[in-house]
Amino acid sequence: MTNKPLVKLLRSPNGEYFYDVNRNEIVPIQKESYDYLEKLLEGSESKSTSEVPSEISQLEMSGYLSGNHVKTIEHFYTPFLKDMLKNDLGSLCLQVTQNCNLRCEYCIYSESKNEKQRAHSSGRMSEGTMMRAIDYLQQHSQNAQRITVSFYGGEPLLEFNLIKKAILYAEEEFEGRPLTFNITTNGTLLTKEVADFLFSHNTNISISLDGPKQIHDQHRRMKSEGSFDRLMHNMNYIFNSYPNEYKHMNISMVIDPQNSFNEIISVFDQYPFLREMTLMYSVIDDIYSNESNCYSAQYITESQYHSFLGILYELNQLDKDALSAITATEVDDSYESIQKFRPSVTLGEKGAPTGPCLTGHRRLFCDIHGNLFPCERVSEKSKIMNIGTLDSGIDSNKCISIINVAQSTAAQCKDCWAFQFCHQCIRTADGGDHIDSSQRLSHCKNSRQNAEHFLNHLILLDEARRLY
Repeated sequence: MTNKPLVKLLRSPNGEYFYDVNRNEIVPIQKESYDYLEKLLEGSESKSTSEVPSEISQLEMSGYLSGNHVKTIEHFYTPFLKDMLKNDLGSLCLQVTQNCNLRCEYCIYSESKNEKQRAHSSGRMSEGTMMRAIDYLQQHSQNAQRITVSFYGGEPLLEFNLIKKAILYAEEEFEGRPLTFNITTNGTLLTKEVADFLFSHNTNISISLDGPKQIHDQHRRMKSEGSFDRLMHNMNYIFNSYPNEYKHMNISMVIDPQNSFNEIISVFDQYPFLREMTLMYSVIDDIYSNESNCYSAQYITESQYHSFLGILYELNQLDKDALSAITATEVDDSYESIQKFRPSVTLGEKGAPTGPCLTGHRRLFCDIHGNLFPCERVSEKSKIMNIGTLDSGIDSNKCISIINVAQSTAAQCKDCWAFQFCHQCIRTADGGDHIDSSQRLSHCKNSRQNAEHFLNHLILLDEARRLY
């Protein structure tokens, strides 16, 4: 063996393996081969062919253990993005207001000393800006198969009248084309009038719910009280009044890992109808926050136990009804990732980590002033995230720079075994007025840990099916 192979060594209680980056494949090996590769990767093994285990030689002859690396960091869609931004936009997210009737503790817009992101304000989108934004989408979506217009805030239902006008205007502009609306709301303003209109205009409603009352109200508070009781009053009304529509609603759950995992999921036992809704969950997003997340030992222990139950389900040892709502969603996501895991021949000459979405194309975000951003999750104060305006259009060169953010860390990315698993968003490299490579690299450890966890999960499932 003349070159160090681009592999990741893996070990379970039942055997040794390596993940071959070029082949995108997990390969079982004998302990002798594992020990040899371990020393080789550490630089302490002689390269004399007489010392190479026969299994290693056979694997090399079969095309495994290649030392091939990507030569140039370039996103696959780089040559096509400009044309896609001209004719293939399919999604627009409108920030109808920067105001909110809640002041959630973890919300970056509520942090008074946060210099990385804007604060809540009384600013609202004008009707003229709304119409120009929808016009822009119409003019640049000729090749799009489906159109989606979303509403965001602050709390978007503070501007329900504007939302009604936007929906009616969009229906006229896109008449005859598949059109869907989305709205993310804290649910406190979801009255009968609002629900009647949204459900009658093909609107997907995503409700923010963080757990039972004692947990939800820790963070999601109005000026003098929590918001849980008002939210659940409205949700009970929708459950009883819209027996078909509510099943198509989403729950957007933000998890504070300082709390008990079991206590968080207890809300689905208290209100069983919530389990019939699609759950989207995430831990508090602290990329732009002044404070980092803190995981309690109780949360870690309890969440790991529920993950174990998820594995039992994947091995047909448990019914899905026995899983928590969060674990059931986790299992579905895992299944989708496993289905996408396919062997390949080798890495190409050009490539890029898969993290950056197609900037400006997947989910174009328009703020109240008509400034354009890749999505609603990036900082509105960041110069590199501002990819244009409704007047000037999208700066395609900026978008190309963003999807190729890995060029800022090219040397490290080319040598990384987790290259094909990296999902780092451009936000991890947001330096405000520049792409911050050191900030991006600070998230690499977490990316590699997630990749290794996924590979070990695949090994566990395979061994359990083969050996037990």
